[in-house]
Amino acid sequence: MSANQIKLLLDQLSECWRQGDAQGAASLFTETALYSEPPAHELRGRANIATFLQTFFAQNYAIEFGFNRILIGDGEAAAEWTFGYTRGRDGSRHRSTGIAFIDTLGGLIHVWRSFSGRLE
Repeated sequence: MSANQIKLLLDQLSECWRQGDAQGAASLFTETALYSEPPAHELRGRANIATFLQTFFAQNYAIEFGFNRILIGDGEAAAEWTFGYTRGRDGSRHRSTGIAFIDTLGGLIHVWRSFSGRLE
């Protein structure tokens, strides 16, 4: 994938997160994708990613997600991001920042390995 194609793919992912669109976000991953947020989550396959996102979006609101910096190689990227949401069960606000290492395959995300730290 070209740098522009990867940037567009990540922009689409960011928009799906902000809109709470689990199916849209999951559709940007390959059928056999790996989505990893060590040590909390390691999901394999688009269907498992979609289920995880559906649950998250159903339990939380006021979701913010965006990229601050994206370094792009041949079919891969390292992307610094910020993320915020309000927890539905108690109204508490959570914010974090992190970096994701991303591999693409066939125009989709094949590996997403993300590491983060809490801001609030």
